[in-house]
Amino acid sequence: RGKKLTRDDIYTGEVWNGLDAVKFGLIDSIGTLESVTSEYGDLKVSNFGPNLKSPFSANFAHALGAGFAEGALTLGKQQIEYVK
Repeated sequence: RGKKLTRDDIYTGEVWNGLDAVKFGLIDSIGTLESVTSEYGDLKVSNFGPNLKSPFSANFAHALGAGFAEGALTLGKQQIEYVK
């Protein structure tokens, strides 16, 4: 591993690119999904990501988008009224 970081160095809110993350020992290496799955291809894979096919996820995403659009339209109307 690379040069070790102290707690004060880690919890600063900074974001490191891949090369710096390797240098500081935050990650072991840089790879892609394909390179990792080819290396460990015999392991069972579980997807814990969002499932947009589930009714909850689809409804939530739709409501979030609709809410954003409605808010943007309302703000736009208010700005038009202010300019008049």
